[in-house]
Amino acid sequence: PALTALARARRGKPLQLDVFKLPHHASKSNVTRSLLSVAPARHYIVSTSGARFHHPDDIALARVVTSGVRQPTLWFNYASRAAERWSAPELRAKYGFEVRQPTAASQPGVHIELPARQP
Repeated sequence: PALTALARARRGKPLQLDVFKLPHHASKSNVTRSLLSVAPARHYIVSTSGARFHHPDDIALARVVTSGVRQPTLWFNYASRAAERWSAPELRAKYGFEVRQPTAASQPGVHIELPARQP
């Protein structure tokens, strides 16, 4: 709701984001097409191990990779079943997205470096 209100205040112009941490561990109820349309990004962070509520929801991630952003990257902070499923080469090739995740299941976390934007 806050990002939608901000976009409305900007006369519907989407925000220009580099990175977007998906809300509520990428649940399907919180990652909506309307949210993604007002806040498109190149990098989407999925912050969950999936242990407690079994997030992320596949439908939420499907919305991200089909949102119209060219070659988005899904960043998982845990090596999880979801990260493994979404890392499938045929799925990434079909929908044109990338996946990044920790290199070891025992070490959660990822490091994202972005170049400075030119004014």
